Amino acid sequence: MQFLDLVAWLAVIPFCLCLTVLGVECLMGLRPIRSSGPAASGKIAVIMPAHNEAMTIGESLGSLIANCPPGVRCIVVADNCTDDTAQIARAHDCEVLVRDDPALRGKGFALAHAYDHLALDPPDVIIVIDADCAISKGGIAALASAVEASGMAAQSVNLQFDRSRSGGLVDVSNFALLVKNLVRTRGLQRLSGSSSLFGTGMALPWRYFRRETLATDNIVDDLALTVELGRAGVRCKLVEEAVVSSPSANWAETINQRRRWEHGFLITGMTKALPLLALGLRRGSRRLCGYGLHLLVPPLALLLMLASTMLVLAIVLAALGASLTPAVTLGSLLVFAGLAVFAAWVAEGRKTLPWQSLVQIPIYALRKVPIYAGLLLSRQTSWTRTRRDGEES
Repeated sequence: MQFLDLVAWLAVIPFCLCLTVLGVECLMGLRPIRSSGPAASGKIAVIMPAHNEAMTIGESLGSLIANCPPGVRCIVVADNCTDDTAQIARAHDCEVLVRDDPALRGKGFALAHAYDHLALDPPDVIIVIDADCAISKGGIAALASAVEASGMAAQSVNLQFDRSRSGGLVDVSNFALLVKNLVRTRGLQRLSGSSSLFGTGMALPWRYFRRETLATDNIVDDLALTVELGRAGVRCKLVEEAVVSSPSANWAETINQRRRWEHGFLITGMTKALPLLALGLRRGSRRLCGYGLHLLVPPLALLLMLASTMLVLAIVLAALGASLTPAVTLGSLLVFAGLAVFAAWVAEGRKTLPWQSLVQIPIYALRKVPIYAGLLLSRQTSWTRTRRDGEES
């Protein structure tokens, strides 16, 4: 029965690895990472790319400007807008750039446009904030301080909250984001010495804010930038004193948003994870190995569904005469990862996901099956804006 043993191990080993990484990252991320340094003394510019954000940009700019230290340049790039985004932005204490190029759409092109504007008088630190986000008090100063102290990149905590208090599936989605963007990112920071970038609330020294890197329509441009900077030896520090938050969309738009994020993440993981891991092993780089392992782990719902399916397959193979060890190993790691995620909920997630909503987790996983089927049948490769609550279809 050696052939059946081989089949069983080949089926479970990839998921054993992913579950181990997930569980270890969660456990290593249960405690906060605190950082403090001298106040930033250099020039700071905050860029806010905006496409048809008339409903949200006034509130976002009000929060941003109120939390900016004196002397910070705030720049709004009204990118291919057909609404009053630019006019509303001009009512605030900021510079407004208007960009019209329908053939080249997406945040990367908007940031490249801001680069051209800033190149005449470049700042020391660049901070990017999305137009539907608010940053915590002191967040801009904390990010700039971290960049100046390290000479590397910095990333705020990036979370979503349910303004409408609709509960249920949206709460589960927000908790999954919290696990990825806070708990697992802390674990990644401790294991690899470097965090990931999330696109919003990220800060870079000017010398790493390169036009050729930015001008892209990659639907997960933040992940691509993380990989590129990692290959170049640039670390990124998670700065928990800075929190960027945005309101959740309704469930239908949340699913559309997740489709873009998760298709992009899975495509990047399938193409970049193993090469990064191999490069990290060749260079002896803890950072690159950490990035590679992090990218190997698919979204939580997909991982648990696939691992459970492989567990059933391993049990069937054991009934046919294969060793029971592969099934026991995978089952044990499923329990380990599940307990680690539960520990993350106890430590950080109870406000985001009330215990009454825990019963929604299996429904949430099933409702995401079309997203993963779409990766094979109708893969999303272009950027689409998430419609805000209150906007017409």
